[in-house]
Amino acid sequence: MKIQPLSRRDLLLKCAAAGVLTSIPSLSVAEAITRWHEQEAAAKKVTPWNEIGPFYKRLAPQKSELRAPGDPGLPVNVSGQLYDTAGNILVGAKLEIWQADHLGHYDLDGYRYRTTLAADSAGKYSFDSVMPGHYPDRVCQH
Repeated sequence: MKIQPLSRRDLLLKCAAAGVLTSIPSLSVAEAITRWHEQEAAAKKVTPWNEIGPFYKRLAPQKSELRAPGDPGLPVNVSGQLYDTAGNILVGAKLEIWQADHLGHYDLDGYRYRTTLAADSAGKYSFDSVMPGHYPDRVCQH
């Protein structure tokens, strides 16, 4: 007789039924299992490759303030945390950032709205800029 391995959900339900598993009093076991399953489904995914330019430009300045005083457009602060595909924090990872201005135009000659950042000891980064305008042939602003 071939034994079917238990799924994580089935194992948790069997443990709960046997009284081995308890959860937060305000949260039923079924709700806890459902939320755990939802969290796993929303796991971090790798950013997909994109071959459409504009392209990387060497020697971008290392600054977190891309927005200059008086720049038109909606000011934005972008921040995040970097992880590898296993979910481990990436300390000191290098980020190359370049974006369009408020009209959707890239600075192809200089370094306007370009920077090189390094993630801190917690894998975090942030920079200030302006909301990029619509870029032709793209679905969204970026």
